[in-house]
Amino acid sequence: IVSMLTRMAMKFQNILEPKLSYSFSHEHETHVNGFDHYNTGRTEISKPFDAYVPIEWRKYRLNMIRQCLSVSLFLSQLSIGIAEEPRFKFELTKGSDSIVAKQSEDRTILEITSESGIGGVSITPTQGAWSTQIVLRLQHQKGVGFRYLESIAIRTDRILIDSNLAESEKMSFRFLNGGEDSASNADAVSSGQMSVKAELKQDHVEITLPRYLLRGQEKVSIKWIDAFRR
Repeated sequence: IVSMLTRMAMKFQNILEPKLSYSFSHEHETHVNGFDHYNTGRTEISKPFDAYVPIEWRKYRLNMIRQCLSVSLFLSQLSIGIAEEPRFKFELTKGSDSIVAKQSEDRTILEITSESGIGGVSITPTQGAWSTQIVLRLQHQKGVGFRYLESIAIRTDRILIDSNLAESEKMSFRFLNGGEDSASNADAVSSGQMSVKAELKQDHVEITLPRYLLRGQEKVSIKWIDAFRR
């Protein structure tokens, strides 16, 4: 559409701004060193057609060109900003739990309600791509948040974050080799620490993942435990 409107504007420019061309023959005499010389030839003259077009028509033409270019610019800017809103398929380990995705610009908030405080979910994008920023919010029920978070495990195709609330912004993680089925392995060697922020809010525990962490991932698994039952 953008390219079509641009071509239309150029077409208006070409059609409505033709050149008026005409030619004439000429013959003139010159006198050089006592001899008479006669020269003949043909001269082409091209003038803008605007000189013969009423000013109202010229204004109309300019308005049409401006409108085509304005719409073309608007659509090009709109197409840059348009992106498919991400949608997900959720598979919860407990039927009593629930999860809701809330989108805010390039930020997705996953609001998880877990009555028992122990559960898990597998998340698969079905439309669009993962947002730049992903935030998890854990609560027992609306307005009643987790008071603890002794275990949070976030697994992608490539990495496993296995940590807790106390390790906010320095959570342990390790790379996966693709053949590991277990979401957690106490004997595995940590690959380092990742800046995953965990905060205890008034009505939920909020976990903010690093920007772009989930981009390109086909599936993400999350498991949580508010407090170990001893």
